Amino acid sequence: MNPHIEAIATELQSGAYAGLENWQIAERLNAVDPELPKKRVNVHIATARGLLLARGAWSAICLTADNHDAPIPLRGACITVRDSLTPPMELLYTSDPPTLAAIEACLDGLVAGTVITQQLRDELLALSLQPQSWVEMHGLDAVTARDVALAQGEE
Repeated sequence: MNPHIEAIATELQSGAYAGLENWQIAERLNAVDPELPKKRVNVHIATARGLLLARGAWSAICLTADNHDAPIPLRGACITVRDSLTPPMELLYTSDPPTLAAIEACLDGLVAGTVITQQLRDELLALSLQPQSWVEMHGLDAVTARDVALAQGEE
């Protein structure tokens, strides 16, 4: 049995799909499921900057970045955030763990310096979390009704 069909067969053993037609099971496996762990994705800089603008924090970041009297760690964090959210940059590579850790450290510095709130920090990081389907979570191609039938040994 191929790995795609084996994964489906294993999932079907959970009993969560009892009474459903094969096409309904396939549809459910392919659909985004908010109950599953979210996947980490890259964030477009305009989205992050837009949230900062909407919350009134973008100007505080830019002013602090330009303030030579600001504490160096805080000013450095503001410069990093400002420059990372300004073209020609296009994406924040939050799907990359080391990059995500650096972004979190910068945002933590902004929270410590009271440039942004903890809530805004969390909202910014949440931009990189997306719900996913069972298929995406398992790295599989889309499931068809025929795949379900094969997993159940019907064909």
